[in-house]
Amino acid sequence: SQNDKGKEIRKISSELVSDIKMTLWEIYEEGDKKPTYTLSWEYKNVYYELFGKLPVEEMEVIAENVLY
Repeated sequence: SQNDKGKEIRKISSELVSDIKMTLWEIYEEGDKKPTYTLSWEYKNVYYELFGKLPVEEMEVIAENVLY
């Protein structure tokens, strides 16, 4: 929503596919106790986003292990 507050955490590269570079975002929505984490990347002219309310370390592991 328009009241969401997000910040870029870091850039992550897949350990399995060298040309995938992802951006990890942390987003707080109004009333949230835990943030939502978002991974976003582009691969072969397709834009991807993955959202989750899970520990940031798990999102980092997912990002590092993306494979096509």
